[in-house]
Amino acid sequence: PSAPAPTDTPQVAAVPPPPPLPPPPSSLSLPPEDEISLAKEPFEAQEEYRTAWQALSDQQYDKAIQQFRTFQRKNATSEMADDAQYWIGESYFTRRDYNRAILEFNDVLKYRKGDKVPAALLRQAEAFVEIGDKTDARLILQKLINDYPNSRQAKDARERLQSLGR
Repeated sequence: PSAPAPTDTPQVAAVPPPPPLPPPPSSLSLPPEDEISLAKEPFEAQEEYRTAWQALSDQQYDKAIQQFRTFQRKNATSEMADDAQYWIGESYFTRRDYNRAILEFNDVLKYRKGDKVPAALLRQAEAFVEIGDKTDARLILQKLINDYPNSRQAKDARERLQSLGR
């Protein structure tokens, strides 16, 4: 006769389920400041902008660039036109086409009332650093600090300027 199984066998703890996966990039939501400005736009313009943003979130940069340009053409006086221009520059930057990104970020500066100018200047300086042009990077960072001293990007610009040295 076999001996009864001992009752003091250590219990194996249940393996906890793996942590949930992070949401895919396609579910990236618009930056809060874009969301606020976009709410003021006509519905069709909102849809066009969101479609372009979705392409950017999905890393479909050519499609995003094309759709943001279409948005700009149809909504030239929109408060979001400078934002669309910024995201075009960001698309080129992410693709490591730094020279083109510099040009596209420069076009953000044409929007006098735009809220994306400090961010565009900061990214433009980063693009100059990427192509090894620290002189222009320093000039852009200094312009950002001088023209937008209270922006949150000015704080970053001061730090980057120090890291680049004089």
